[in-house]
Amino acid sequence: MSLENYVFKMSNTEINNLAKNRFINGSMQSEIFFRGNRTARGNLCRNPSLSNTVRDRLWKERGYVYKTELLKTGKFRGDAEKYRQLYYENEDKFFNTWSGQWRLKSTFLSSYWCERDGFQYTPADVLDSITDRITLMPPKDSYSINSMLESLIRHPNLAVDTCVKLTTVKKENLRNLAFERLIALNKEDKIAKAN
Repeated sequence: MSLENYVFKMSNTEINNLAKNRFINGSMQSEIFFRGNRTARGNLCRNPSLSNTVRDRLWKERGYVYKTELLKTGKFRGDAEKYRQLYYENEDKFFNTWSGQWRLKSTFLSSYWCERDGFQYTPADVLDSITDRITLMPPKDSYSINSMLESLIRHPNLAVDTCVKLTTVKKENLRNLAFERLIALNKEDKIAKAN
């Protein structure tokens, strides 16, 4: 009996844990995708050895939770269109709830965990749109908004024009950080043009 057939006899807990295992092959991942619950599928999204076939199936699932997990873990590095698609199709969801803001920050701006570096591939136009949305929000001094602003300022793909917008934020320490980053970006731009 092949390992894939054992999935039929496993409990949800066993399937959920198996989905995390980086040594399972693509056919086992497919079985887990079809037989497992939401937790198992979420664990598949974070599996470092996820097959491209299962990755694409997870992307086609309804909603944005699996998609954010796939981007966070860098499963679509270099595919800027996936970042744009996820952001622009779910823009309001990202800004209208606290959990949406948390997913926005951890997917596009910075990571709470060191092994999740997918945010570094967020295109500059998405960062610019996020900046516009945040600066147009009613002024409030919330940790979530300030944290997103700081992550925007520190983002490796931040464009000069977007950084200029961030120099107008109300919080002084963030405004100063934005000015420092603007100076650094201008220096990098001059060096790049000189070479």
